[in-house]
Amino acid sequence: MATREQNALELETSGYTLLESCVDVKHTEDALKELLTEYESARPMRWRGGGKWFGHLNYVPSPSNRIIREIASSSRIKRVLDSALGEDYKVVGLGGNANLPGSRYQPAHADGWLGTDFLIVNVPLGKVTEDNGSTEVWPGTHKEKLTIAEFNAVQRKSVRLNSSPGDVVIRYSNLWHRGTPNRSSDVRIMLALIVSRFYDKLPPITVSKDQQANLLTFGLSVNCKTGPEFKRRFAPNYFDPNLKGNVLELTWMFAPGIFTAIRRFKKSSI
Repeated sequence: MATREQNALELETSGYTLLESCVDVKHTEDALKELLTEYESARPMRWRGGGKWFGHLNYVPSPSNRIIREIASSSRIKRVLDSALGEDYKVVGLGGNANLPGSRYQPAHADGWLGTDFLIVNVPLGKVTEDNGSTEVWPGTHKEKLTIAEFNAVQRKSVRLNSSPGDVVIRYSNLWHRGTPNRSSDVRIMLALIVSRFYDKLPPITVSKDQQANLLTFGLSVNCKTGPEFKRRFAPNYFDPNLKGNVLELTWMFAPGIFTAIRRFKKSSI
């Protein structure tokens, strides 16, 4: 098992690191059963597009989710985050995704507008393999500002983020990566926290008073405010399920260079 120093060094140099046996396996098993039941009850997803073309959907977890609380309360995770971001940062987002059976490769991309001041803490719920669509990443690309043409012009070695139940992956948001096909018959689900030093420039997470009280038990500070109850749900990804969103998603699938040019021209945060 890697030490904190080794994890911090790997994160800095490669843009990602895997923390083995970081979360209680029984808790991940229970969370997976619960979310698969929730997924089945939400079917059919009554929208077109929004990730369905690729087979990668978003999931919005409740702040009360046991796994979310466990991630945010882990001193082991916090020490790695501290090494990368210092001590002045907060949780700015809660998220997750579902890689559906029969999904496709996404084009390689980087969430480049976020920079290295944002880290994503992923907890895969269950074993992740190349068969069920482990994320593919290109180590070291978080240090470069690459266009898609520049990225594709050089042959680069990639790594698949395979993991065992209980493992946690921390990566920079602007590390080049892509979702890969899930060739198994099971939905693969992963939960996430997003942390950043730019929390004061971002809209806070809206939570209920009860949820806010729960957040006070977290080891990490959360950028939040009280408001309407936080609704957990499976949802469209960053492509809206309308005509424009469908056109953009299909453009990204079949002409990623054109999609990137559109995004830059409009300075969009898609």
